[in-house]
Amino acid sequence: MHLRRALLLMAAVLIAVAAVQALVPVPRTTDRLGSPAAPAAPPPPPQPAPTRALVLRYPAPKALPVRMLRPGTHFTLRVASAASGEVTLHGLGLIQPVEPRTPALFDALAGRHGSYDVDFAPVVGRTVRLGRVVVSGSSRRP
Repeated sequence: MHLRRALLLMAAVLIAVAAVQALVPVPRTTDRLGSPAAPAAPPPPPQPAPTRALVLRYPAPKALPVRMLRPGTHFTLRVASAASGEVTLHGLGLIQPVEPRTPALFDALAGRHGSYDVDFAPVVGRTVRLGRVVVSGSSRRP
């Protein structure tokens, strides 16, 4: 008796599935000859903007290095030092520790126009300006 009810239930489920499959059309893509069309290739990913690499050192040279960037430029700033301390990229709110064999690394985007000072605060001693990053010019590329 239970076996008969189970078989009837399975038959009802199969009929319901067949009815739903018959009512819901499956979209099929074909070319002019009637064969299935190949799926369209996805568009290529956009190429990332090139990264500009900037390098500063402590002790700093006598003349203050100034690095010029355009707005929207992705840049990395590497600061090598002969002493331990902290490097600050003012205006962008970025601070990184630095050791004699481990440089400070900044990965940033030059957003708005302005001048951003790079300072080094040694563990012992006074803060020293290492250079400046200046963002100016047009963000458009020729």
